[in-house]
Amino acid sequence: MAEPDFYKVDEAARRLCSYDQGHDIAPEVWANDTPESERQEYRSEAYRFALVAEVMNSHPL
Repeated sequence: MAEPDFYKVDEAARRLCSYDQGHDIAPEVWANDTPESERQEYRSEAYRFALVAEVMNSHPL
């Protein structure tokens, strides 16, 4: 199983955070004003989602 692209995972993490916050978080705000620890939590969640999606797509039920 290939590793998900970091930039795609980071973008997915920004979108997850935006969803949780209830408003869009601009990429520059995400990169410069969001604490690294918070970004890493969302990246981990996005990475897990990406792995689940890959497994579900490669092994249909």
